[in-house]
Amino acid sequence: MNDGQRSDIQSDDRSDNQWVSFVELATRRGISKEAAHRLVRRRGWRRQSDNRGRVLVLVPVEELAQAEVGRPANQSDNRSDSPPDNRSDTEAMFQVALQAKDAEIAAKDAAIEAKDMLVTELSAGLDQARVEVTELRMEIAAGAIALEQAEAAARAAEERAERLEAADAERRGQGRWARLRAGWRGD
Repeated sequence: MNDGQRSDIQSDDRSDNQWVSFVELATRRGISKEAAHRLVRRRGWRRQSDNRGRVLVLVPVEELAQAEVGRPANQSDNRSDSPPDNRSDTEAMFQVALQAKDAEIAAKDAAIEAKDMLVTELSAGLDQARVEVTELRMEIAAGAIALEQAEAAARAAEERAERLEAADAERRGQGRWARLRAGWRGD
């Protein structure tokens, strides 16, 4: 693309705006590409793709002129001929603080998302454990019922055995003739 075409793409009808890519915006502002994306979203600047599929942003020229330290690029480095501009220094510090906070928020969002996933996994594990505990309680209850039935059957068998032993002892205590007579009568 020649310089004539480039100026057509990068200039708008208004001379106080200029079309630039995110990389160029980041370079000229002295910020990262991600920070440039956030800046464009915050300011609501117009975006469109060029013929090569590259996204360009319509940026006010005074915003493009912001140097890395937060003062306009066309401002002289010799501060003796102009009064100090504390506003641009404050603005630069604000931008740096804002970027730091954005990074901190993104890190905390990622940590929260990771913790949410962990909570979801732990909740699923807890639900599964509750189901297993319920199943074990049902098995224990069924086992307790079976144990009670077995103990009742054992007691009944012991009582029957005791009665049979008592009847056998009583029968043996009788004489032979008494046993024969009792057997004859059906006692």
